[in-house]
Amino acid sequence: MHFSRGNRLSPSIRYLKVSGIFESSISEWEDPLVICSLEIIQSLNKWESNQTQSILLYQKKNRFLNEEIELNNFLPIEFQAFSSKEDFPQFYQWIKLFDNNTYLLGAILIIVASFNSVIVIFIRIIEKKSSISILRAIGMNKPNLYTSFMSLFSPSILTGLGLGNLLAFIFLFSQSQFGWIPLDSKTYYIDKVPISWPWIDFLAANLLIFLALTFTTLITSTILSKIHPSRVLQSQ
Repeated sequence: MHFSRGNRLSPSIRYLKVSGIFESSISEWEDPLVICSLEIIQSLNKWESNQTQSILLYQKKNRFLNEEIELNNFLPIEFQAFSSKEDFPQFYQWIKLFDNNTYLLGAILIIVASFNSVIVIFIRIIEKKSSISILRAIGMNKPNLYTSFMSLFSPSILTGLGLGNLLAFIFLFSQSQFGWIPLDSKTYYIDKVPISWPWIDFLAANLLIFLALTFTTLITSTILSKIHPSRVLQSQ
């Protein structure tokens, strides 16, 4: 569009009624965006009824990659289909950073839980060292001893997982309903900690923790089974 000095510009004005104001906490997205009738935009730009600048599609699942390739194959050269990940890459990088922090936190929790389980096993075995020594003295082999250790500590592991899941579900449900843990929307793009319910991830985390604690119990039992029973009985 070109103008010269002295030219008068008469802007096209449309008066609209504001029905509501939305807030997504993402200024890059919401600042230039107004939700209004398509016919108003077409009349301002003198477009035909079948003309528009872009079409935005929302999907619940991330299945756009193949559809994007198919659309770009038959669209004219002046048109292009692209995903939100290509349009706003900084948001996805931010989310990926949170995912990495989640994996790191999960690894730390597993290490701490394994360390605590080792301490509990040592305490329980010290309490029952006389019984273990007597069983070893009368001929119990190591596989049976390992089985006894597992039957002794497995209920404790399962009880701990059950109580932990119960408290976690209560905490997550209260946060999803009341949102009592706030966040700075300028930094995190949301005003409270979001809660989702990925049940497969819950089951996988419980299975991983159970296997880690079981493996820790087995390793600790293997080390303690090398204690000679005669020395323990003599000390009694």
